[in-house]
Amino acid sequence: MKPDLDIGVVVPTRNSMPHIRDHVEALNQWIGRVKEVVVVDSQSVDGTVDYIREHLLHSNLVIVDHPPGLYESWNAGISKIQSEYTLTLRR
Repeated sequence: MKPDLDIGVVVPTRNSMPHIRDHVEALNQWIGRVKEVVVVDSQSVDGTVDYIREHLLHSNLVIVDHPPGLYESWNAGISKIQSEYTLTLRR
């Protein structure tokens, strides 16, 4: 799928393996339409980042390591977005 929306998506994660499979599967249904994806991981130790790297299907995926804190992580991710619009997700 070719990006046709000038949107950057921010996905915060922290030890999310119990939920990440379903979340990534749902994201992959539409994520190809957006310009960029920034995953902000808060020091996961359960394989979350490796799973995302292998399964989230986007050509412009950036993964940022950030200390825990949801709002701080969102802000860190938003600061990396180059698109005109930003969508922040929370699971």
